[in-house]
Amino acid sequence: MKCTVLQYAALTLVAAGCGAPEQAREPVNLALLSPIPAPTKPAGIDDYRRGEQALLSGDYPGAKTAFEAALVKQPDRSEAHSYLAAALEQLGDSAGAEAHYKVALSKKPDLVHSLSNLSALYLDATRFQDCATLLDKPEILKVGSPELYFNLGLARAGLKETKGAEAAFRVAIERAPTQVNYRIALAQALGDGNRVLEAVSELRAAREHAKSDAAALRLIGATFRELRAANECITTFDGLIALKDEGLSRFERGLCKFANKDGAGATEDMKRALDLDPKLALAHYWLGVIAMGEKNTPEAKERLSKYLELEPSGTKTKEAQARLKALP
Repeated sequence: MKCTVLQYAALTLVAAGCGAPEQAREPVNLALLSPIPAPTKPAGIDDYRRGEQALLSGDYPGAKTAFEAALVKQPDRSEAHSYLAAALEQLGDSAGAEAHYKVALSKKPDLVHSLSNLSALYLDATRFQDCATLLDKPEILKVGSPELYFNLGLARAGLKETKGAEAAFRVAIERAPTQVNYRIALAQALGDGNRVLEAVSELRAAREHAKSDAAALRLIGATFRELRAANECITTFDGLIALKDEGLSRFERGLCKFANKDGAGATEDMKRALDLDPKLALAHYWLGVIAMGEKNTPEAKERLSKYLELEPSGTKTKEAQARLKALP
């Protein structure tokens, strides 16, 4: 998961800005000028810059070609190996990407974007031990990048090493306190350790920093629900719906209300979700579950059947079939 476990790491290239355009002026009389020798440029620099621009624009085949050409002329340039690896990764060549990230790190062990991207590649492949082995070294962590600590935390969490994950996430937060994903990950680790009150506190802080970031707020709300903090879950989705009233947000808030034993409120939100998004099959499933609890058999049959019609191979297919079979 670029991730991570989310999207967890991304290559950042900073393109140099250009100065202001020159003012119009009289043409220069070239006959009056002495010849000026052309400046010496490092071998392969033009290919390298073409690769940067291609990578920035999403032209990954072009980036691959350019960086390969640059490396023919400068085979030891660590950044070129790293950026070639990033292009290969986007082209689906994970093995080639891993190989070039490793070459880059063999030449420059503290190259942060190689460490970040290679560790994220390992996380995507659930190679948690490889990720931990790559990052958990004093010479690497002294670099101080919060993203590296975050990825190490994700690796430790994947290995079920809750204390190690918590420690890494706390360092990441200390160095980047407004980074929402770091706090969500720490809350999940604390929840895994049954430290729910501390987890809820971290999620509240994450919610404050998320502000109007809809994707982050949705993840925060879902994590509150997993922690059985239903009221906090409802509050989070209240804010999300205030930003934009859409089907998925209504559905998610309905789940929070259902967890809070508010069947009427859950039903209202689920029905509104379907008004906004008629293809939201899971809303039908949960309306069917609510109807079963209320002994409303016709409604339950209708909703569960509609769910199976929309998602014959969905996440709740077996449960819906079993519930239908149990109805009189």
